[in-house]
Amino acid sequence: MKQAAIEAVSRYGLGASGSPILSGTFEVHEEFRTGAGALKAKEACIIFPDRLQRERGFISALMRSGDTIFLDQYSHASIVDGAILAKSKTIFFRHNNPMDLERKMSSVKGKKLVVVEGVYSMDGDMCMLRSPRGREEARAAC
Repeated sequence: MKQAAIEAVSRYGLGASGSPILSGTFEVHEEFRTGAGALKAKEACIIFPDRLQRERGFISALMRSGDTIFLDQYSHASIVDGAILAKSKTIFFRHNNPMDLERKMSSVKGKKLVVVEGVYSMDGDMCMLRSPRGREEARAAC
């Protein structure tokens, strides 16, 4: 591991020091995109440079005006930003409360997206929502 880190620093420096649009894309980024895509039998995947860009890009790409996004009341501001950019209706449910989420979802028609965090950054709580298919799948989705 140490040797790989030394080789990467020798080849690429300490990092791009910014987003690809400003600092460029390294060969290693393209290798990662292609390799990650191969895991899902896809040509490639999108890589976001940070959490803020990921939330903004991913959520706003999936959802549109007329859709509904359900967010835990403790959602990070970057997730809320993504919901705002999507121009979807946003409904907050009580923190880690699947009953409140289910109640609120049952009254909504159309396309829905539930966004939760695996570990909530402000207090360290873990996602406690359960999937109908079992706890392990729910953890993977958080």
